[in-house]
Amino acid sequence: MKLKILEKDIQKSCLDYLQIKKYFHWRQNVGSILIQDRYIKFGGIKGIGDLFILINSKIISCEIKTEKGKQSPDQIEFEKNFTAQGGIYWIIRSLDDLIDKLKSNSF
Repeated sequence: MKLKILEKDIQKSCLDYLQIKKYFHWRQNVGSILIQDRYIKFGGIKGIGDLFILINSKIISCEIKTEKGKQSPDQIEFEKNFTAQGGIYWIIRSLDDLIDKLKSNSF
């Protein structure tokens, strides 16, 4: 039986790593919640990345996906708009993926 790794597990390992290595970063929570009879939306832009890293005035939006995970149309649109403004956008599929991207980019 193959172990299924969930996006939340990848995300947690990435957040833990960034914390240990003291990168300035944050988790971008997005969604809605039902309070009494009203839905309250939070987190802003549809398709926004799961976590952000700021390194030497460069902002990186990381979308966490499993090995087979695909971007939604809103995520594709966010990536297009974010990179058009000079942001860096990564799809992260594992902690090793994040580490490799951090090491291979010169900031």
